[in-house]
Amino acid sequence: MTFARRCLAWRTLAVAAVASVVLGATPGAGSAAVGVTAVPPTVAADCSVDVTSALNQIVAKARKGATIELAPGGCYRLDGTLHVRDKRGLTIEGNGASLEARTVGDRDRRHVWVWGGKDLVIRDLTVRGANPTPGPEKGYNGARPFQHGFALQGVNGARLEGVTVTAVYGDFVYIGPDLRTGRWSTNVAVKDSTLVDGGRQGIAIVAGKHVVIDRNEIGGAGQSLFDLEPNKATQGAVDVRITRNRTGGARHFWLANKAVGTEIRDIVVKGNRMLTPTPGLVFVSGPTSGFRGPMVFADNDLQTTGTVSDDGSRGAFYLGRVRDVVIRDNRVLLPAGKEMPVVQNHSSLDIVVTGNEFVNGGQELLVTGPVPSATPTPKSGPSPSTTTPRATASTVPRASTTTSTRPR
Repeated sequence: MTFARRCLAWRTLAVAAVASVVLGATPGAGSAAVGVTAVPPTVAADCSVDVTSALNQIVAKARKGATIELAPGGCYRLDGTLHVRDKRGLTIEGNGASLEARTVGDRDRRHVWVWGGKDLVIRDLTVRGANPTPGPEKGYNGARPFQHGFALQGVNGARLEGVTVTAVYGDFVYIGPDLRTGRWSTNVAVKDSTLVDGGRQGIAIVAGKHVVIDRNEIGGAGQSLFDLEPNKATQGAVDVRITRNRTGGARHFWLANKAVGTEIRDIVVKGNRMLTPTPGLVFVSGPTSGFRGPMVFADNDLQTTGTVSDDGSRGAFYLGRVRDVVIRDNRVLLPAGKEMPVVQNHSSLDIVVTGNEFVNGGQELLVTGPVPSATPTPKSGPSPSTTTPRATASTVPRASTTTSTRPR
């Protein structure tokens, strides 16, 4: 059974057990509905004709607190973009329906594009793109990189719950700024969803705060699975929880964090399980001024083939210009026979590595780059003990070789 088919089977079970608890945040709770609007049967639900205009008219007319219901199991052909603009308390109940693109579209088409608004819920809906060769091998197409499944820009409170995204040219989910005001997206949750076989990133956070990515099946990304990549120094990713996901393959890294700025902090990656190795594992490369962090990687089952690198990275965890990093109680499977370094400290500070199981690992700590100054940076959220020594060549503690005792 392929990863995508396993994901669809797991999604059936996960959606049936959807919980209302969100780890560390309460995004997208929605408002009490003032009315339910069922998409009328005059809007074709068999994908026979393009209904982009008709669906956009229904969404545009929705009042605060409304619910829009699609036909159970319907297929709505969406050759353009479904715009959800400046809505408050809107819920879209997919009822197992799908939005399917039957044309390749242009560079800037997003399938579902949320602009601004507050307290939005999109549930039990499939978005199927028009990418004929999605996935790590041939998925990326530079002519259509922004055809995201869901683009959330400048929203305050949004929940994607039990959705499926597949065969898109862009990201499965893009979380970024409002293009009109620059305002970040805040209080966003992506939960219990199936995100498989795409063209670019899995979930990209360009400008997002208080983001929860929990209990999803995600794999087959044309670039990296989790991408924290601000386009400007005024953007970033703050208070992000990546938890309890089951992941497949990608072309590049499992988690990538490059680009500009230092507003990448309070990142917790916990309880995830990789079912397929990625060529690169964790890559953090901050700017030469300032530091990113804190970050916590805990209780994960991770694996990599070690066949992709960037900026001279050699370690499975490449930490460039980041401080206050905890790597604890993980099991990490590295490629046999390569003696791959586990943690590479490139000009970073305050790193704790403890209680992990590194299988086939080489050097546990590789220190590269100049030793940074001890200028303090503001801290908030999860961070290691204040007694942690700085990450210099002489003081960083070596990674523990003790096998983790947590249940598997």
